[in-house]
Amino acid sequence: MWRSLVAWVLVVGLAWSAWLGAGQLYAWEYSVGHFAFARVGAPALHFVLGGLGVALDVVAVLALLLPRPRGFGVVLGALIFGLAHDLVSLRLVSADLDGARRVYAAGRVEQGSIASEAALDALFSPAGQHQLATIAFLFALAGMALLIVIRPYFEPR
Repeated sequence: MWRSLVAWVLVVGLAWSAWLGAGQLYAWEYSVGHFAFARVGAPALHFVLGGLGVALDVVAVLALLLPRPRGFGVVLGALIFGLAHDLVSLRLVSADLDGARRVYAAGRVEQGSIASEAALDALFSPAGQHQLATIAFLFALAGMALLIVIRPYFEPR
């Protein structure tokens, strides 16, 4: 029973990740990730890696909803890929925090919600980027820990 509840926590987290990733692909002109990859001359990588991340998240959700022995590896792969993608994107963004800030702020205005200058200053500073990397790492680690706890959930009954 509790393994099913933990699996649902992972389903919600991975579905949320897929939703956010799809949003970044749809509104690419306001995506900090697209800005970062375009800045290094590889804007297509934003779509390739983002699309792969969304696909892995969706397949991981299905693996949790329809547990099979390979599902553990699928979910683990989605979590690891998501973390790697986040860390690479953050590393690229850190090379031009002012440019990333402008793109992010423009996206917020487009959505109708303006971020405060103090929030932008905190987010687009070296310390803010370090905190985002730490948060990404902790979320991935928590997901992996939950996955390990429910590993028997994927075994045939």
